[in-house]
Amino acid sequence: MDTRPNLNAYFEHAQTHEIADYESAAGLVSVWLLRRPFVAYVEVMTVSVWESEQALHQFIKSQLPCRLRVPRRKYNAIARTPQVGFAVLESGNR
Repeated sequence: MDTRPNLNAYFEHAQTHEIADYESAAGLVSVWLLRRPFVAYVEVMTVSVWESEQALHQFIKSQLPCRLRVPRRKYNAIARTPQVGFAVLESGNR
């Protein structure tokens, strides 16, 4: 089965709706839409950096009901629960 049409449609949806939601959120520093192809499927992940963990949790809380309404079956997509993966310990420019 060729999944490219669904994948392209999902990317278009993610760019026009989901990334736009991130970009309008208070406290967002940056956001990326990543993809990693595998043999039978493509993994898509949104990575974001926030000014504070509180800003991230407020965004998740406000967006979760909207994300549950996204027609995932339309894109043959499986959604995961948002996760806080890392905390910044140090940053700087060199």
